[in-house]
Amino acid sequence: MAESLENTAVHSQYKADDEKVHELERDIAKYWKDGEVEVAICGIENQSSVEKYMPFRVMEYDGIAYRSQLQKNRKEKIKIIYRMIQQKSNM
Repeated sequence: MAESLENTAVHSQYKADDEKVHELERDIAKYWKDGEVEVAICGIENQSSVEKYMPFRVMEYDGIAYRSQLQKNRKEKIKIIYRMIQQKSNM
């Protein structure tokens, strides 16, 4: 499986209703490919503590990734798969 993953951009930007440009950054983003066919974008977030609003941040990341596909006029839209890794701190 590792050989079918390819790095992709972790930074994304969007202009909100307030006309300001906002930037988001995923921890890890990979294209999952089957040969030359892009199957999905895999996003991974690492967490060392619970962040109450993390699900909303992830929805932003995914929404921006889908919007990017629309802006590029892709014939076939690819799925976005998200995973969060929660690491407990012993401190």
